[in-house]
Amino acid sequence: MMRADKLVLIAGFLFGVPAGLPQTIIPNPPSSLFPSDLRQYLSLTDSQVAAIVQMTADYNQAASTKQQRTLQLQNEIGDLDRQDPLDPMAIGVRYAEIESIRRDLANQLTALRGKLRTSFTDGQQAKLKALDDARKLQPVIIEAQCGNLLDIGPLTPYFGPIPIRPGPNLNFGCISARISSELQQYLSLSSDQVDAINSLNSNNQQINNSRGQRIAQLQAEIVQETAKDPIDPLALGTRYVEIDTINRDIDADLVTLRSQDNAVLNDAQRVKLGSLDDARKLQPLISEAQCENLLDSASPSTIAGIISVPSAAIGLYPSFSFSCGTPSLIFSAP
Repeated sequence: MMRADKLVLIAGFLFGVPAGLPQTIIPNPPSSLFPSDLRQYLSLTDSQVAAIVQMTADYNQAASTKQQRTLQLQNEIGDLDRQDPLDPMAIGVRYAEIESIRRDLANQLTALRGKLRTSFTDGQQAKLKALDDARKLQPVIIEAQCGNLLDIGPLTPYFGPIPIRPGPNLNFGCISARISSELQQYLSLSSDQVDAINSLNSNNQQINNSRGQRIAQLQAEIVQETAKDPIDPLALGTRYVEIDTINRDIDADLVTLRSQDNAVLNDAQRVKLGSLDDARKLQPLISEAQCENLLDSASPSTIAGIISVPSAAIGLYPSFSFSCGTPSLIFSAP
């Protein structure tokens, strides 16, 4: 989490709220707004949906008071921090109470998930376990996507005056297109296979680097053309068309690259990769199950879609998660 003087928007896949951090204050929606696809996937009855909504609403109501107390403690810590001399006991007491609240809410959330699951039939629990197993594969899925072995899926649209997509991996947030040790172990890749895939990815990245430089040049020219009076529509349109053509070439080459990378794998490895792809396609259902407190939330390393806002507290910052449709207040350390 960034410091309090920063406003940050992290774009990417929405994997839910970090485990142990309560996603409360916003009441649960009525039963009619329970995700229909999740309800269908789990074959939930009307009475089961109503019970899930009611138990979650009860938890939210109890947790709301505790989170309001946390906000009060944060404000008190901010006031104490401005005093001279500082009072370590007074500050420590408030931090200790905040931690006690966090632990209590985490335990209550764990208990809530347990109660919800016990209301399911054996068949429903098996389906929920399949979602949970797919959730645990998300880090490896991301590695496979970054390594150009799996489809990334629809990218977050670029909203701005100049359409630019310098490379799928860059937009997706991948640090590198090289095969990670975790992915190598999961797929049982040999060193030769890793070298072959890394070489293909590297060649593609070099081409895209040149394309990115050309796009940057075109962007600069577009700024110049836009500033002219009168504006030359042909000169402006020609540059926008070239950018779009480059982006299409990037997309086409990516399809070819994934095919080449997959060709390096043997049949057994392709089966494992297919299992990862099946788990990837379950992500929308996983996110909904997390939002309805049926699954543990994702780890902090995979969280996305978070806006941090300033707080008076020294050590905790409230954030609003937009992964569940409606904002819900959570607390985390910087």
